[in-house]
Formats: sequence, structure tokens, C-alpha cells
Amino acid sequence: MVHRVPVPNSHLVVVDGVEVDSYAVGRANLVLTAVTAADGLGIVILRLEVFTKYVVDAPRGRQQLVVPAQGQRGYGDWCKVAMDVGYHADVVAVAPDVVYADITGFGPTGPASNRRVYDTAIQAASGLVASQTGINDDQPRLLRQLIADKVTAYTACQAITAALFARERGQGGQHLELSMLDACIAFLFVDAADHEIVLDGDHSGPQCVAANNTPLELADGFATIAVPGDLEFHGVAAAFGVDTSDPDLATLHDRVRHPEKARAVHRAVREASPTTTIAEAEVALAARGVPFGIVRAVDEVVTDPQVLANELFEEHTHPAAGRIRQHRPPTRFHGTPAGLRERSAPTIGQHTDEVVAGTGRGDRLDELRSAGVIG
Repeated sequence: MVHRVPVPNSHLVVVDGVEVDSYAVGRANLVLTAVTAADGLGIVILRLEVFTKYVVDAPRGRQQLVVPAQGQRGYGDWCKVAMDVGYHADVVAVAPDVVYADITGFGPTGPASNRRVYDTAIQAASGLVASQTGINDDQPRLLRQLIADKVTAYTACQAITAALFARERGQGGQHLELSMLDACIAFLFVDAADHEIVLDGDHSGPQCVAANNTPLELADGFATIAVPGDLEFHGVAAAFGVDTSDPDLATLHDRVRHPEKARAVHRAVREASPTTTIAEAEVALAARGVPFGIVRAVDEVVTDPQVLANELFEEHTHPAAGRIRQHRPPTRFHGTPAGLRERSAPTIGQHTDEVVAGTGRGDRLDELRSAGVIG
């Protein structure tokens, strides 16, 4: 069964059991995808694609259909257009079991709710940029990846999965609201906002337990180490030939009472480490049970012996892009194995003819293309 979510001034396209209502918004299109209950999902996703043509994701095989933009509206109208599709007024009336994922940048209301948003804006507003500072380093730094986008995506997936589980238990569909700002603040506050959580605690130290972490220089690279307790403190010192036999350094409690002596050991380790090679450090640290990681350049990660043992990456040839390396799903499902049904995302319009034919209009492809209905 196909449900139509009525949206005014829309151009309706039927795609493989899914009806998609689209708006042209300046150079963008607002896309509403209503997946039917027969597909076992029942998820509505609103998204804004900044292209004059947009790609419609069909539920089977990630098929791609190119649909030309319809008409023109002012770019500033996109928020108004998005609000034309309401959960209670439009969606739940025709598909009450739908899980409606409603994702915004700063939130649905409030002084920043109407602002345009990108990953960098949320990194700044959530505290992620400021949290990259440390002792003798007060310069805010962006995380050089689209962390806000990815954290929001993971949070949304978890929320949708939980809502689907609730529906399986008879709770029905529901409206989920998530902002990028809330997702990233929640991510940060787990371990990097101690003063803002324990409000009456001792705030003399840094906000984050990891604030003092800096790579350790070696003769031919860098390593990171973790020193949470006595074993690691004495182990890392021994690995680099630093003496810790002083009774004032014996235990964590002793070192808390004699912080200058403890800091002197850390300085001595950092002074000695540049004469030690990566290979030597790996052997010495591993033998003493010190948690460590060798800093790998991104292009070195794929050939790391442990990564190879994990069999994380695979390669294939893409018809347009050439050789492609990508990772498998990182979690191994031993009961219900997960894999990529298609190794690469389809090229734009790759399945247009196939999808349209699947709607019973295969004999009208030339007509629809001439009329501008499909690209």
C-alpha cells in the first residue's frame, strides 16, 4: 500500500512503493520521503538538497532517480515550506505508525532556530571547538572532520532504532525531534564538561580528564600513552629509563601529595622519548602493560597490521571514479551478518529507467524525459 502525505504545491513522484513530494526552493529542493508500512520501516525523512536536481533514495537497493527541479521559490522560504509538512496535521493522519525523524540545526524554537547551519557552526556553539584547548594552549580549534554532522547522524539512527523497537512493542509511531546542537552538547558533556555537571565540586582542574593529553615525541614519529594508575606511571617511566624508586612516587596517593616530583617524572619521560624509535617504544611499552597507540597518518591507517588483521577495508572499481577503498560495517553481526548490498553509491540517474519502469511507466520513458518529468 502506498500512502500519500498531502503537501500543497507539490510535484508528486511515485518511486518503488514510496511517494515523494518535492519543492523547489531557490536552488534547493525539500524532499519528503514517506516509506510505507509494507516496507517494515515507516520512516518519514525531511531533507534539503542544495542542487537544481535532487536524488531520490528508493527503499530497495538504494536506487537513484533524477527528478528535475520544479519552479522557483526564494531561498529564505525553505523554513516555511518545511513547516508545511506537519507530523500531526499531515503525516499521522494517513500513516499513524510512522516514525517521523525531525532534525534541525539549533533547535525548532529559540533565537538561533532560523539561522542557516553547517557543521562548523555547531562545533563552535556546542563547546567542541573550545574543548580542544589545554594547559598552555588557549587557542580554540575546530575538529578537522565533520564531527557535528556525524554525531547527529549516529544520534538520529539510535533514536529511530529505539522508536522502531517501541513500535514493535505496540507503542505505535511517534515524532522524534533532534537538533545538531543538542546531539553535540550531549556528546561533549559525557566526559568534557566536569565543572558544568558537578556544580559544587572542586573546579581547580581542567573541565575534561583528557585535557592534558598530548602526543609523546619519538625518534621517528609520535605515540600516545595513558597513565591512569601506578602500573602505567612506573611502566612508562621504566620504558624510557626514568627512575621512579622514590617512595614519594610509589602510589597515586603519594604522587598527589608530591605533585612536583610526579611532574618531574613526566618531564623526564618527554625529554628521553625523542631518542627512542617507534619500534623500541612499542616493545618497551607493551612489555610493561602501558596502554599506547602509535600516531598513524591517515594514509598509514589502512596498512596498519592490526587493521589488516581486522579485515576492515575492501577495494572495488567504480565505473566513474575508478578504484575505491571503503570499510565494511564496523560491527560484525554473527547472527545476522551485515554487508553492503552495493559496493558504491549509484551514479546520479543510474536507475531512472529501472525505477520508472517499476511504476508501470516503462513505455513512457521518452515521453516523461521530453516533458522534463525525469532527467
